[in-house]
Amino acid sequence: MRQLSVLTRYINGAGLAKRSGRMHPPATLIPKRLCGDMRIFRRAFDFSGKANRAEFLRAIIYTILFVLAGAWLDETYVAPARGFLPGEEGAGNPTALLFAAIAAIPLSSTAVRFMHKLGVSGWWALPLLVIPTLAFAWWYGMLDPYYWGYYPE
Repeated sequence: MRQLSVLTRYINGAGLAKRSGRMHPPATLIPKRLCGDMRIFRRAFDFSGKANRAEFLRAIIYTILFVLAGAWLDETYVAPARGFLPGEEGAGNPTALLFAAIAAIPLSSTAVRFMHKLGVSGWWALPLLVIPTLAFAWWYGMLDPYYWGYYPE
């Protein structure tokens, strides 16, 4: 019953307007939704204000997707252009690192604004971003087969 009342309020309120006997969505429904997603990039260098949880989680998801796109470009185009086979040891990931550095700016500003929403200083975003990054780098370094030196013959 609650769902019906929410739907009724949506239809009778600002959600759908009745024109000529048919229900039409408002003209601003789609642009608002798109602009909500683009807010992360529009406020990439804005460290003041507040960001809600959804905006913070979207920034994390977009950062992960952006870095994965850089890694894919690296493996598909950059590594073969540099003379490496895809997945070959020693090829490095310059494009993925560049994409990660670029994506860190909107993620850090969104994290600072989310800390402001929680009522704490924005500096608390620093350990929130740095500690998982260092833990991942340490774990990734441990996966290297030559981390403890070359295998004895």
